[in-house]
Amino acid sequence: RAVGRAAAVPREGGHGKAVAIAQAAAAAAAAAAAGDGSTAGTGAMARPTDCRREPPGAGRNCSEVLQQAAWQPENLLALAIMLPSAARSPRLWLLFAAYICTAGLPWANPALSLRSAGPDGLFFAVAVGPALAVCYGEAAGWLCDGKLEAMMMLGSLQALLDLKLTWRPWAHVAQVLAFAACTSALEGVPLLWAVLFAGAQKIALGCCLSQHLWGRCFSAIEGLFWAQTVAVICVSFLHGYLASFSGWRLVSIFSVVLVIFTLLFFALTALAHALFSRADVVSVHWSPVDAGLTTLAMFAVWMLTGIGGWAANSPDRTPLVWLRDFVLAPRHARFLLWQWPSILVVGVGSIHLIAVRSAASCGTGIATRRKVLHRKAFHALAVALFMPPILAGEGEFLGFCLMVAALLFIVLETCRVCRVPGLAPTLDSFVGRYLDKREDTRRGDLVLTHLYLLLGCAIPVWLESTAQASRGFPGAEARPWDSLRLSSGVLLVGVGDAFAAACGVSFGRIRWPLSHRTLEGSTAFAVSILLAACSTWALAPRHASGAEGPVPELRQLLAYAGATVLSMLLEVYTHSIDNLVLPLYFCPLLRALGG
Repeated sequence: RAVGRAAAVPREGGHGKAVAIAQAAAAAAAAAAAGDGSTAGTGAMARPTDCRREPPGAGRNCSEVLQQAAWQPENLLALAIMLPSAARSPRLWLLFAAYICTAGLPWANPALSLRSAGPDGLFFAVAVGPALAVCYGEAAGWLCDGKLEAMMMLGSLQALLDLKLTWRPWAHVAQVLAFAACTSALEGVPLLWAVLFAGAQKIALGCCLSQHLWGRCFSAIEGLFWAQTVAVICVSFLHGYLASFSGWRLVSIFSVVLVIFTLLFFALTALAHALFSRADVVSVHWSPVDAGLTTLAMFAVWMLTGIGGWAANSPDRTPLVWLRDFVLAPRHARFLLWQWPSILVVGVGSIHLIAVRSAASCGTGIATRRKVLHRKAFHALAVALFMPPILAGEGEFLGFCLMVAALLFIVLETCRVCRVPGLAPTLDSFVGRYLDKREDTRRGDLVLTHLYLLLGCAIPVWLESTAQASRGFPGAEARPWDSLRLSSGVLLVGVGDAFAAACGVSFGRIRWPLSHRTLEGSTAFAVSILLAACSTWALAPRHASGAEGPVPELRQLLAYAGATVLSMLLEVYTHSIDNLVLPLYFCPLLRALGG
């Protein structure tokens, strides 16, 4: 635009102005080529709109990019969980040393791309998984027989190399075998588990970040989150199946099997897509439907028979009978049958009606501000849906329902992206009203914000329910501090993020350095979370044998306040979707700080 204005300046008396504008344009182009992300006229560091990472050497100084990556705020904030966790598990220093070494490599894998073109918090991405394993691995020992921390270290070290180097097919196999052999020899992890973990993570990470698939839709932490989640589920299922799920609780068996069937749905969808595209008989748009019907048939067989280890744990009840008894228990039925449906119908219907009318009656600037408020109304809806079960001591039931809802969201998004006739246009018209510039259905992007909102509320529930189950049955010893940790995701994304956005777009004036976020919005984020946490503490159930005082201990107060402030800074500077990364950061940080 500056070059165009320079060309439009009249020659009479305007030559000096044209030269100045042209020089400014050249300086801006050089700054953009160097990857500094500065934007003239905004007074803040704007996020790049180009969804693909530039290949190495494409006009960007690699040493400057690496220097930015090393000192990016996300990476510095990762030290807050890395240092306390390393005191408990010294092997995390190996990951820190590996990052320092790879940060100096002047390469980047050109086959992979990220949502943002600049440095994307690589150390933050590889540190979160091992930190979660250190803080929650002992409670989740049933997942990988106590080897979760070692395998997360394996995955993070492998991801560092995969993001830096290009590998030929045979080199991928050799790398997986070499990492698996080293992990097996040094950590005592069964070789089959290590091979499966490394291979599953590599395939999933390649699918998420490949330039030819969905690389433009994920940041580094998001892609690695999905890859390591898939790898953990695969290893856990293998471990449980070989041991007939001995020591597993029935809700855990059902949940893991349900996720495995969802992964099978993805594999069958890809297979059907390939077959339909070659045969040219059936439209490839129907591939999710065919894959879904096949997966449902196999899942129905498992529900009726319980083959594969279920009978060893529950010989008198099939999975279908157990599911009926679990969800229709009197304490659960009131949420599932009338409370949640009523809130969803009224809440979603009202938000959508207001959004439709607002879009038709407002100008561009006001419409943009109102779109933000409409999107954050769904965060308030999440609070109304998920806080009552937490305060009622039903964290396990809530976690199971959130898992089922997340899988349904993933299946629906698969159908939308594959353009299933009838369903895809309807979903596009609904979600398109609430998307920001990071997601665009017209260019084929994945729409993940709504899924990440659900996952952001669910991750602390899953982690803390597992930790509580390791001490006994969830809810048997209801304590306010347990309820506060269970609700941390709801408070972060449902309360804090919503108040930050509402205050930021309405009253924000002072911007943080190198960010478009405002100080007013960040203050609202921290204050609203702390006030909501006080309310949660006051309303949480108290068991007679484990009652806590009217206020938390000083150590707990300092840990919660410190984790909230650091999460506020992460929300300011992250290039990822904050609905997902805030709970992933807050949960291990709270435990690492002594909470």
